[in-house]
Amino acid sequence: IAISIILGLQEVGQKKLIARVIIVAILINFSFLFTQIAINTSNFFASQIIAGKAQQLPISGASASVAFNNNAAAASGVAGEFLRFAGAQTFGDTFNALTKVADNNQSAWIALLHGIMAAILLTAAAVTLFYGGMLLLSRSVIFLFLLMTSAFAFATYLSPTLAESDYGFKGWKNQLMRNVMLAPAMMLFLWATLNLAKPLSANGTLGSLIADPKGEAGIGALFSYLVIIGLLF
Repeated sequence: IAISIILGLQEVGQKKLIARVIIVAILINFSFLFTQIAINTSNFFASQIIAGKAQQLPISGASASVAFNNNAAAASGVAGEFLRFAGAQTFGDTFNALTKVADNNQSAWIALLHGIMAAILLTAAAVTLFYGGMLLLSRSVIFLFLLMTSAFAFATYLSPTLAESDYGFKGWKNQLMRNVMLAPAMMLFLWATLNLAKPLSANGTLGSLIADPKGEAGIGALFSYLVIIGLLF
């Protein structure tokens, strides 16, 4: 562009192209910073949402390990909430409840069936939470790639055709925005699920169903837990 101006060669859109070069030259120097700001903002909002919920949870961190060693309510954090909904916070509680079922019905098979059913429901919650964890892990890997390619993405702005393609600035920006929104959205829905689950769990827990298979509270707890799993997913 500079040589063509010196030689007096007039080309269509030359001034507009100069403006693009200047803008890109400036933006490339701040591309890494802009990407970092977007990622840190996303992480901040996500952490604030889940931190607000974590303050409402009864046990967390070191207290949870102490409680577990004392055979008390060992559940902590988000996973602990779902264990409380299940009414089985420790192995001892579960064993005692199943033993009571076996004694009341004079059949170990009924207790075994109840135990298997509770295990399936807890596994469903665990798999869903694991899937969410994998999404957050893949998000971190994508962010590393976006940080490394941020300068190249801004450089593609020099070519309007490349910039608007999936391999240029537009595709890079869409990936960044999608993953920036992912964590706050996940934490918001998780927060909503846990808050909606509290009134549902008031009907009883899966422990109620194990203790009294024929009781209305147990059937209501089973339905409520299925609804909670659906909301979580």
